[in-house]
Amino acid sequence: MVISMTTILLCLQMANERPVQSYDTVYVSDYSDIQKDITFYDIKAVEGCTYTFIVPGDISGPTIGTGLDIGNMGVKNINLIFKGIVSDSILKILLSAHRVVGVRANAWISSNNIRLNEAQVRRLANRLIKHYWSPIPRNYPCADTMKPSAKLGILSYAIHVGRLDKISKYLKTCNYVGISAAIEHDKRNPKRRYREASLVKALRVPERESWQ
Repeated sequence: MVISMTTILLCLQMANERPVQSYDTVYVSDYSDIQKDITFYDIKAVEGCTYTFIVPGDISGPTIGTGLDIGNMGVKNINLIFKGIVSDSILKILLSAHRVVGVRANAWISSNNIRLNEAQVRRLANRLIKHYWSPIPRNYPCADTMKPSAKLGILSYAIHVGRLDKISKYLKTCNYVGISAAIEHDKRNPKRRYREASLVKALRVPERESWQ
């Protein structure tokens, strides 16, 4: 059988145009400006991943996906991360969990049987990177050169604390020792701060159950 050059070229063109079946390409709108060395899998390895709500610690709120604690996130952040990924009716329920923590969080979960699918959880993680990490290298250019484990520690700190003023002077020069010490000395949720400081120093990260 003789195959023409035109047919060969057409097949090659089709192969090059074949879409890659991954969430990275399907949800490209959630990946704009993302630093490529932090991925969903990196966050999942550190935070764990759940498709239903849990309460991982005494001062935690209802938590889902890769560590999304909606009891402590604030209304603005709940809207920023979840809107468009969950339905408006589900979003309204999520907003009702604002400042619901501890025992009250368990009661909230019992009253609201919500489950996300894998695609939603991945998109939520991507939005965390986009909205919380991407602004950091713009304000602190050297942060873009930091090792991935340090970026994950700083990302976690940015998500859960919301402000970087305690580490900003060290972040300007990528002072790993200074950043980790400042994070660890921040006494809000000390177990989580210890874990974030360990990530910045690239030490072995404690088991999730011990720092949530």
